[in-house]
Amino acid sequence: YRNENSNQWPNSGLIKAIILNTADDIENPGPDYKTGFGRINATRALKVIEANQFLTDSIADGVVETHTINIPTGVSQLKISIYWNDHYATAGIMGKTLVNHLDLRVNKPSNAWVQPWVLNSFPHPDSLNLVATHSTDTLNNVELVTIDNPTSGNYTAEITGTLVPFGPQVY
Repeated sequence: YRNENSNQWPNSGLIKAIILNTADDIENPGPDYKTGFGRINATRALKVIEANQFLTDSIADGVVETHTINIPTGVSQLKISIYWNDHYATAGIMGKTLVNHLDLRVNKPSNAWVQPWVLNSFPHPDSLNLVATHSTDTLNNVELVTIDNPTSGNYTAEITGTLVPFGPQVY
């Protein structure tokens, strides 16, 4: 990263996002409780950094930001993710600890929206084996959308600052 960016140190959230986004998915499609986002693919991560195929931005509460991504012909899978270093939660609070809540969804050239992968959070052993589904994620500070065999054209990543009490939030 430093070689490609004027010897600047990267934001830790950016590096984590690149590692998660470029991982080789294994076992169930999408993230899962056994293998997370998959196996690290350092070569793919390096190529993303060298091609500058990432961005850093920030968002405030109630704001919607869009980013257009042009996909050429022949791409086998499109992966778009968002990650943010969330604000610390209040100590001693039980339950949901996500403080700044951002949402990602992707609009295809056909004007069809794709939601991120979401795991079943029901606390039962059977739930841990269920395949992730596409839905709004209200629990995590990382969201991932994958589209297999995308058609060429412009895709729009939409980021919403659904609840950002401590902002603006860098993503």
